[in-house]
Amino acid sequence: MPAAYTGGGMDAVVTNEPNGEMILAQHANAKVLLRGGGYVGQRTVTCTPDEYLTTKRSITEKVIAGLTEAKYVTRTQPQVVAEVIPHWITGMNGPLALKAISHIPHDPRLSSLVKEGWSIHAKLMVEQKKIKQVPPFEPAF
Repeated sequence: MPAAYTGGGMDAVVTNEPNGEMILAQHANAKVLLRGGGYVGQRTVTCTPDEYLTTKRSITEKVIAGLTEAKYVTRTQPQVVAEVIPHWITGMNGPLALKAISHIPHDPRLSSLVKEGWSIHAKLMVEQKKIKQVPPFEPAF
């Protein structure tokens, strides 16, 4: 990423937002070859040991609710988020943040693809002997 920002002889960069918009803003000759494409399944995943979940379930649920609410605010009020982002990302300004946000699907809702991914990944973990059996989907979500 540093080479992409400084123009250090890069021919192409694969990145996520807001890096893509920041690189485009810094290099007049840069152009987008492909954006999106459906290759990344974005979802909220929170993992914790069983002991923590058992003793501090309400804290875990509040963290998940907070992450979900933040994604909802980003989807529904991107201008509010664009005001905050520049305080945390060096080189970012409000208009650039708003442009970058427009390319990110902030939607943690579950779909059939999430369930399918759970099944595929869990079966792989069983094959690799990392877990003994595929855990049921519904209780986890």
